Amino acid sequence: MFEAVAFLYAMLTSVVFAGANRNHKLGQPHPPLLAALGYVVVGSLAALAIGLMACAAMGIDPLVGLAPTA
Repeated sequence: MFEAVAFLYAMLTSVVFAGANRNHKLGQPHPPLLAALGYVVVGSLAALAIGLMACAAMGIDPLVGLAPTA
C-alpha cells in the first residue's frame, strides 16, 4: 500500500513541476488548479517532514505496525 501511495505522490509531483516549468518557460501564468496542486504537494511534504522530525525528537518509531509480520 505504501508503495502505491509513494508512486502516486511522485507522479503528482512530477506533473505539477513539469507544468509549472513549462508555464515559466513560456512566460504564461499558472492555472489556478496547478497552483493549488503545487501548494498541496509542498504542504504535504512539509507536514510529513515535520511529523518525522517530531517522531525522531520523541524517540517514536513511525514505522511500527507497517512491517509485515511472519
